[in-house]
Amino acid sequence: MLVKYISYIEEIWEHFTKKKIQRVSYLKNKAQYKIKEFTLRLGSLVLVKNLAIELSVDKKMKSQYLGPIIVIRQLKRETFILAELDSLVWQNKVVAFRVIPYLAHRTIVFRSEV
Repeated sequence: MLVKYISYIEEIWEHFTKKKIQRVSYLKNKAQYKIKEFTLRLGSLVLVKNLAIELSVDKKMKSQYLGPIIVIRQLKRETFILAELDSLVWQNKVVAFRVIPYLAHRTIVFRSEV
């Protein structure tokens, strides 16, 4: 009786291992189109995810993204210093997962004053 139990557990273990491998490969294939790293340079236009509305009740009515915003500098650890189009620099750094590129019809020439 105990031998049947051990073989049954091994059978279940193999089944779940196969299912786990299938699930991981499925998620990997699904995520390959979602996870992207953007190379943003000085003067690139971006949109910034508006996290302030995440907990509000009427978040459907509010803007999901802020922008377009200009990239001033990319810092270490995937953070950005951004500025408004009227050259007001944001006080806080912005994390990379909040930033997506803005596809503009024309490029803006950005001159940094040193």
